[in-house]
Amino acid sequence: MAEDIQSLLHNISILDDEEEDLVITKSWVEESVKKVKNCFLGKMLIHKPYRIEGMKAVFRKIWRLESSLTIQDVGDHMFVFQFEDDLEKDRVLMKQPWAFNKSLLLLQEFDGMCFPKDVEMYWCPFWMQVHGLPIGLM
Repeated sequence: MAEDIQSLLHNISILDDEEEDLVITKSWVEESVKKVKNCFLGKMLIHKPYRIEGMKAVFRKIWRLESSLTIQDVGDHMFVFQFEDDLEKDRVLMKQPWAFNKSLLLLQEFDGMCFPKDVEMYWCPFWMQVHGLPIGLM
């Protein structure tokens, strides 16, 4: 299979009229950074079918969002959540853990500078109340 791909790539060529300079302007970079400014990555620990629109409606309600929320499915039960308001994004991250359809949602800051599948998502903060501890452990 690898040899097949190499032979196909070997036969690819760019014609003179197809050659263009790729110009990356400051405004293009600024616009790209702005797109992921108020984003975090979420991974749903779920094996049930789900709908993005249903998930969006539920999260808008339980997170009590006043501004817009965009959810983009990036595969492997992972999503990019983009908030219009950075204060709402920070509040959602601070009040973890969250669940959807009885399944845990792992959340992590995301700057868009890597592929979502390369982000290790293996922890979630939990609040615990423990009774009967000795004073020295409080």
